[in-house]
Amino acid sequence: MGRIFVILCVLSLPAVAHAQEGGSSETHWYGGQLIGADAAALTLVIASDRVDNDAGSALALIGALGLVGNGVVVHALHGDGGAAAGSLAVRLLLPSAGALIGNATCDHSAGFDCVGAVGGGMLLGFATALIIDYGMLSYEQRPVATAPGWQVGLAPRAGNGFTLAVGRVF
Repeated sequence: MGRIFVILCVLSLPAVAHAQEGGSSETHWYGGQLIGADAAALTLVIASDRVDNDAGSALALIGALGLVGNGVVVHALHGDGGAAAGSLAVRLLLPSAGALIGNATCDHSAGFDCVGAVGGGMLLGFATALIIDYGMLSYEQRPVATAPGWQVGLAPRAGNGFTLAVGRVF
């Protein structure tokens, strides 16, 4: 009976323990979580146009804050402070740079309204920020559960001697 117990213990060793001891890891993309959060924030911004002034303004503000801050929250939940900071930086700086470029390309002397050029630059900058956030910053390493290979166990018997168990997890 003791031999069976030892053999079962050896064969049931967790495979994850081997992966944490220096086993291999795989790259996992979690950008879908960012896309979902950004889609919800964008929905709030779009819905704000259909609501009265006070509630619409609140929805627009919450949605805009979500579009800027979603990356920070999702990356932080995945334990990547560098990606969280990078996400905040690209989501703030690239739309601002796009607005400045849009303003610089507008012909002010002809009396044109430059709101379209500035808005277009902001949208292009924000789209670029999202591509960088989804495509470059939303990856993490996860350990791969592998079989620990051959295991050897030695257990004392109730009488005299020991029980030797050799096994492999498949």
